[in-house]
Amino acid sequence: MFRPVNGYVWVERPIQEKEEMLVYVPSDYSPKGEQYIKLEVLSLREDNPLNIKCGDFIITREAVVEDVQVGDRTYSLVSKNHIFGVINE
Repeated sequence: MFRPVNGYVWVERPIQEKEEMLVYVPSDYSPKGEQYIKLEVLSLREDNPLNIKCGDFIITREAVVEDVQVGDRTYSLVSKNHIFGVINE
C-alpha cells in the first residue's frame, strides 16, 4: 500500500464521465473542471497536524492536485498546505 510522506495526502479523484467530443483535440488534452474540488482522503500520516482521517473529504483547488504515475498505477496527491477544509460525511 502507498503511504504519503512530507505533508502529502493521498486522495481519490471523483469519477468523471467522458463527454462526447465534437472537435478533435490532442490525446493528452485534459480540460480542467471546477476550480475547487472535493476529494476523498485515502491515506496520510497518522500524526497529521490537521486531524484529518482516511475517509474524510477535503476541499482544495483542482490545479494543485498532483498525479504521480508509477508503473500502471496513478496516485493523486495534495500537499497539506493546499487544503482549505475538511468535510466529515
